[in-house]
Amino acid sequence: MTERKKATDFDQELLDLFDEYVHRLIERREFLHKAAKFAIGGLTAVSILDALSPDYALAKQVDENDPRIRGDSIRYPSPKGTELSTATSSAPPAAASAGASSSFTRTGASTPISPMSPGGSPSPDSRPLRPTA
Repeated sequence: MTERKKATDFDQELLDLFDEYVHRLIERREFLHKAAKFAIGGLTAVSILDALSPDYALAKQVDENDPRIRGDSIRYPSPKGTELSTATSSAPPAAASAGASSSFTRTGASTPISPMSPGGSPSPDSRPLRPTA
């Protein structure tokens, strides 16, 4: 695998053009058309776009046993069903020891959420979830 290029490896005009594309000021087709002038020697505008686009798979990962992070599995009601969904919550250990927990409440609610209303159907409460303190 070849080494990934850095922003300093590209012409500033091309970076400005890519910024316009990323922030939806121009369409992909216009970006490719304008980037074509930077395509030299076997390089195409599409390969330039690929080189400029982030590869999230290369992002730095944190080891699951890193002592600076505490991860918990949380369960919450599915917004469109009766099942509970599962997610992972991560926080610094200091936040966990300060009283944070994996319990969530609806924003503005004073009691923990329940996946079912008293009648046995999903709760119609659609306020966003927030961690309880």
